[in-house]
Amino acid sequence: MMHADFALWGQVQGAWEAKWTPTNTGRAHLLLFPGLPREKMRKDRDGRHQPTPEGGALILFYALTLNRDLGKLGGPCAWCENYYVMNTARQTKYCTRRCSSLATATVSTSQRLANQYADKLLRASTAADQWAKTRTSLSWKQWVSVREPDISPKWLTRAVNNGDLKSPIK
Repeated sequence: MMHADFALWGQVQGAWEAKWTPTNTGRAHLLLFPGLPREKMRKDRDGRHQPTPEGGALILFYALTLNRDLGKLGGPCAWCENYYVMNTARQTKYCTRRCSSLATATVSTSQRLANQYADKLLRASTAADQWAKTRTSLSWKQWVSVREPDISPKWLTRAVNNGDLKSPIK
C-alpha cells in the first residue's frame, strides 16, 4: 500500500512519539503517536497546536494501519458499498446477510423476468405467424391477445417498438 504512494510514505515516516503505558496486570504497552509536520498543524484560539483537517485524517490513517485488527476490515460491500468488520477469517462480499439476500434476490428476479419476457416473445411470435395464415377480421395484436390472454396489445406494441418483435404481414 505504501509503496504505491511515495508522498504518503514520506509523510508516514515523519516524527513519532513513543509512550510507555503500564496496565493493571503489571505489563506495559508501548503506544506510538504520530507527529505531524508543521503544515499539517494550526494554532487554535488558546494558542495550542491542533491538526488541520488533513492532519487529523492522517492521524486516523496512522491509527488504522497500526491497529492489530486491520485484517478484519472488509469491504466495500458488493451491495451497499459500506466497509465492515468481518466476523470470520474468510473474506465475504457482503457486510450482512440482508445485503447478501438483496443482491442474490435482485439477480434471480432479473433472470426470472428475462426468461418470462423471452417466453412471451416466443409465444407472441408463434401466434403472430399463425394469424398470418388465418382468415380473420381481427388485427394481429387483438388476435394474439385473444389467443394468449396474458399478452396484451399494449405489450405487443412495446415489443414491436423495442425491435424485439416484428409485425406480421398477411
